[in-house]
Amino acid sequence: MRISLALVFLPLAVASAGDFFGSDAYRGLRRSGISVVAEHSWDIDGDGKLEIVLAERHKEGLAVSVWRTAETGFILAGRTRRTPADELVRLEQVLLGSHVAIWFETALQNPDEDDHRTRLLVVQAGRILKILDEQYRVVHPESEAGRTARRILRLGPDTPGWQIGTTTDGWPDLLLRDEPKLLHLSGRHKKALWLSVGMRKRLYRFSENAYRLVSSGFSGFLQPVRVRRIECGKESLCAEAAEDTALRLLSIEVSEENEGTTCADGFELRVDKSSYRIGNDLSIKGPDDLIATGSFADTKRPGKIQVLAVFNPARKWRRLELTPLTGVNSSSQCFRSARLFADGHHAVMEER
Repeated sequence: MRISLALVFLPLAVASAGDFFGSDAYRGLRRSGISVVAEHSWDIDGDGKLEIVLAERHKEGLAVSVWRTAETGFILAGRTRRTPADELVRLEQVLLGSHVAIWFETALQNPDEDDHRTRLLVVQAGRILKILDEQYRVVHPESEAGRTARRILRLGPDTPGWQIGTTTDGWPDLLLRDEPKLLHLSGRHKKALWLSVGMRKRLYRFSENAYRLVSSGFSGFLQPVRVRRIECGKESLCAEAAEDTALRLLSIEVSEENEGTTCADGFELRVDKSSYRIGNDLSIKGPDDLIATGSFADTKRPGKIQVLAVFNPARKWRRLELTPLTGVNSSSQCFRSARLFADGHHAVMEER
């Protein structure tokens, strides 16, 4: 599915429905303790007449109301339920295929994150109908949350939010990306590094008068690299590149112990003519493009540890060799498997 980079918003119409803020309707809102956060004049039902669309603040939170013009002033056509919110993120008119809708997004602010709620509204037969109601979370950068900044290597765009996809039966699919997945690694000189490896994605499709969730899963920024296994001696595990690609991450499944031999003492990694040593404490010796290592235990596979090695920039390669630092009769005693990954995005290193 091809995804566009942004939503398509319609330009604001020039209001000709009169001055709402000087009307009896507005004075009635103020007497009721309701304040207006945003006001637009839009033709939202395709009848050629402009309606007034308001974002209102009530004691209980924010709501959207639609007002029609009449000879006597403005008449309330409909109002959504109030939702707890600190901020109006977006009140826009958006084109979904050939359909006009109101994009109403709010946020509840917390010290570490904002909880966003997105609703899509259409007006039919004088009624406000909700065709989507979903929530997602945006985590604040460390600098905004008052925490120490972290080094993050971003392998793809990981800002939460919505995108519009291909059109099905007159309505485009909607894709929501959120919950970036970060891996905590040890960088050179023990300076921690976080690796952004993907996000959760949720796909919504229009069906039975509303958008409905049709799939949810993890979307990774890394892609497996095809290799050819080659023979290079019993004590080593070797492979050649089967395609022209740049190595970003190496994931190795290491046996902690095998027949009295400690395989987790570390290993030597040779990539073409470059040699790296990764110790059992995940220390790194070798060229600076191997910037970080990490490990985690597989609870479903006792005695196995997954060791990660991250390159930045991603490096071109033809031949790779893994050799345990301790003497073993066969590489299979220590290495069960090794997987190589590349990324299709421009990686960005930043402090956040």
